[in-house]
Amino acid sequence: MIRIGIRGGAAYSPEPLGREAETAFVFSGSGNHYLGMGRESGLQWPEILRRMDQKTGYLKNQLLPECFMPRRASLPPDWETQALKELESNPFNMIIGQVVHGGFVSNIVRSFGVHTDAAIGYSLGESAALFALEVWPEQGEILARMQRTNLFYTDPAGPCHAVRRAWDIPGDGNLDCQVAVVNRPAGVVREVLGAFSHARLLIINTPDQCVIGRIGKAVAAAIRKLGCEAVFLQGVVSVHSMSLT
Repeated sequence: MIRIGIRGGAAYSPEPLGREAETAFVFSGSGNHYLGMGRESGLQWPEILRRMDQKTGYLKNQLLPECFMPRRASLPPDWETQALKELESNPFNMIIGQVVHGGFVSNIVRSFGVHTDAAIGYSLGESAALFALEVWPEQGEILARMQRTNLFYTDPAGPCHAVRRAWDIPGDGNLDCQVAVVNRPAGVVREVLGAFSHARLLIINTPDQCVIGRIGKAVAAAIRKLGCEAVFLQGVVSVHSMSLT
C-alpha cells in the first residue's frame, strides 16, 4: 500500500513536452492553509499585490494577514498552535484566504510569461480558479456577498443545518463533522463504510487514496476497521459530507 505523502509532491520527466505543450494550472482544495501563507511570496513580489489591490481596493480584507500572519506582543511556546486554532475556528476566513492566495500565486506564475490553457480545480480549487483567472471578475463584490450571509457559519459549518436536513439528524447543536484522507482504494472503502451510516466516501483522489467524512466517531471507527493511515483535514466545511455516495 502506498503511504500518504511518500512521494513528497515532486515530479520529474526526462523527456519534457516542451514549449508546444499545453499547460494547466491546478488549484488545491480546502485544508491546504498554513500560518504564514503568502508572506514570503509577498515580500519577493510586492508589485503583484499592488496590482491586485488596484483591481479590488480591499485586498487586505481578503488576504486576512491578521489570521494567516498574526502579530504577537510576545511569543509563548504554543503561539503557533493557538494561532492556527483561531484561524481554523472560522471557515469563512480560511475559504477567502486560500482562494485569494491561489489568485496571488497564479499572478506570480503568469508574470513570468507562463500562460494556462486550462484550469483544474479540486473542490474549493474550482472557485479559486474562477477567481484567479478572472472568469469571475468582481472578486470584491462576490466576497462581500458571502460575508452578508450565514451560509458558511450555520449550514455546512457550526450547527450544520444543511447536513442535518440532508441526513435527517435531529437536534440543533454543533455536529462533529470530520474529513480525512485515507490510503485505501475506493472499492475497499465502500465495502467497509457500508457498516457505518454516518461515514461516507466523499472524494476519490487516486486509485489508492480517498477522502471520507461525516460524523467524527463514525469516521474514526471506519479508519480503525480499514487499518489505514489517515490525515484529518482541519477546519474544512462539510460540503462534501452531504454526498450520498
